Amino acid sequence: MKDPGSPSHIGRYEIRKELGRGTMGVVYEAHDPALGRTVALKTIQVPLAASAAERGEYERRFLAEARIAARLSHSGIVVVHDVSRDAEHDILYIALEHLHGRTLAEVAAEGALDWREALRIVARVAEALHYAHTQGVVHRDIKPANIMVLASGDPKIMDFGIAKLEAVQLTSTGQFFGTPLFMSPEQALGKTVDARTDLFSLGSVAYLLLTGRPPFEADSVPGILARVTYQQPRPLGEVAPAMPADVAYVVTRAMAKDPAARYGDGRAMADDIEDVLAGREPRHGKGWTPPAMGTGTVASAGLGDLPELRLEREEARRPARRRRPLMRLVLLLAAVAAVYFYLHPADRRFWRVAFAEARQSALVQEVRAGRLWTFVLDQPAASPAEAPASTPSRAPVAAPTAAASAAPAAPVTPSPTAPTEAPPSPPEAPVAESARRTGEMPSPAAAPAPDDAPTSPPGVAATAPGTLAIEFEHHLRHGTIEVWVDGAPALDEDFDGRVTRKILALTLHKGLVQQQLTLPPGRHEVRVQVSWDDNVKAGRIAGTFRPGTTRRLEVQIGRLRGNLSLAWK
Repeated sequence: MKDPGSPSHIGRYEIRKELGRGTMGVVYEAHDPALGRTVALKTIQVPLAASAAERGEYERRFLAEARIAARLSHSGIVVVHDVSRDAEHDILYIALEHLHGRTLAEVAAEGALDWREALRIVARVAEALHYAHTQGVVHRDIKPANIMVLASGDPKIMDFGIAKLEAVQLTSTGQFFGTPLFMSPEQALGKTVDARTDLFSLGSVAYLLLTGRPPFEADSVPGILARVTYQQPRPLGEVAPAMPADVAYVVTRAMAKDPAARYGDGRAMADDIEDVLAGREPRHGKGWTPPAMGTGTVASAGLGDLPELRLEREEARRPARRRRPLMRLVLLLAAVAAVYFYLHPADRRFWRVAFAEARQSALVQEVRAGRLWTFVLDQPAASPAEAPASTPSRAPVAAPTAAASAAPAAPVTPSPTAPTEAPPSPPEAPVAESARRTGEMPSPAAAPAPDDAPTSPPGVAATAPGTLAIEFEHHLRHGTIEVWVDGAPALDEDFDGRVTRKILALTLHKGLVQQQLTLPPGRHEVRVQVSWDDNVKAGRIAGTFRPGTTRRLEVQIGRLRGNLSLAWK
């Protein structure tokens, strides 16, 4: 059934119904009246947090990548019929062969396959990958959800020419690209990828089909990334002892941490699978030995002596040496923390700032001075009377659009000329009340700072507008962000944070708000106010916007003290 909010046409295609939604846009079932056939029409959302030049470059790269994929002609690869842009809806789209079948993700959800059937599917996919690689195309996101099994039993790879653009888009907005369960170590470390990256991912898919479980499953994304990069999966011989040893050889070789130790191409992998299915010795297995655990890998090459994570039980020690297991546990936890913060520099910066804020907090100062009980008894209890009487009234907003929206909307453009009647100034009472209660004043970023506005591109008219890109990455459950430019309301948006983890009674949230506002050239004062729970924090910052340039304003709320900070990035 067609969604009432769906467009009736995209390009020349008549939309029939929605098939699904992904990180980039929506997939529709559509009718091509020119050729009288049904297609799967995948729409592509251009990143919101980008300048006009960056959006143009993204569109150019998308069309180039999709047209390369459209030249692929193989029975194991989904056919690309068309790729273009719908000017009316400002949508990029790609028309694909409409398939009827089930993805390997759906198949694997029912449990492990017979090893012969699993290897048959994997061999066909390896052959299709080999063809694509000879044409200079690397998929970069081989996973069960991207492989469709038709009613005939033949597999087809989907999303060629799109995975690379997805990575570019999501990386640019600070989000994690895809699920890392089937990612290669070099992808997890941000290193250069090639055809062998796809073979590692295919080996991970084979492991899932043979065992019914992903090879690197963990409770969190950092845990999965650490296992992908530094830890070997549980050997197939232990999971399924009845499986032939040569099956384990094929999967282990495809999933070698070091790309040089994997199959050189998909054809060699398919050859070895053909031999295993026929009961012969794999023709490419002579002379190959598995790399030693923790050596010769991408991980060891990048981090030196970092120990490999292991789950094996340590041998019992003598009672007189009881401290050693505890010391090993401490060292192991330190290694895990080092791996996590190496892969997540943003979290590393956050905790550095958080500890700095903690050292400067009033409670710590009182403890150091020996006046803890005086500090506790002197704090006035919060009462309902102290809460702001009302939330600032929301001014009309000219359709700002969040980064998670399906399609970008026209940016807000404050008027360059003063209106005949001065707009009401934003209410300051909640901020003053918050400052009185917490002992904090508005963000230090409100103080004047050296103006390092970017220069205008050559050939841009002096009257061309500038762009203010607002980025607010927060840890709040729910709240509202409001923005005024030169006293005029420009943004009023509610936001929510998704739960990232739970530690005992503590729930951690994370969210991202991204908006773009178009401003006339010149110097402007920007006021930002964030409200959540019983807190209202505000700050001001000024900057010069030159014609045709974009300035990014980073908004942050401190996790410990709730300070609001504004900074040009």
